[in-house]
Amino acid sequence: TAGNVLAALCAPCRNGQRGRATITHSQLRTIRRSGAYVNVHTSANPGGEIRGQVALDPPPVPGYK
Repeated sequence: TAGNVLAALCAPCRNGQRGRATITHSQLRTIRRSGAYVNVHTSANPGGEIRGQVALDPPPVPGYK
């Protein structure tokens, strides 16, 4: 299911680009519950070129909210 944008990666993106984003506590909880994903859009595939779930490394401690 498509969700709201938590943070834009870049626009337009260039090869090798780096950056940071500030997120809220609510957004961090969403990530900890594996409820966030990255969807990369391109001009060839404006609906999304590739998509992947965001996961913590290491995984959160069981029972931690």
